[in-house]
Amino acid sequence: MEFHRRSVALSPSAWLALNELAKSEGITKSELVRRIVNSFLADRDRPQFNPQRMAIICEYVQLVADEWVRTNAPDRRDEFLAMVDARMDRHHDR
Repeated sequence: MEFHRRSVALSPSAWLALNELAKSEGITKSELVRRIVNSFLADRDRPQFNPQRMAIICEYVQLVADEWVRTNAPDRRDEFLAMVDARMDRHHDR
């Protein structure tokens, strides 16, 4: 594979972080930069995380769940909340 050499100016903190990461990965800084660039180029056309869209989805799901519990199982509300807490601890290291 043919490589094209280019120079890039980095801040001292970026250079230090790049150096430390390359060392911890056991690769050269050049290889690390190639991997970073290739990863960026491969992912840049993917749909990006949209916090507002996620908030809308979560609020809608919460609204529907609240309404369902209120209508169909109001006596189990505390049980459901305890289950949510347990799942947060188990799956999200809370």
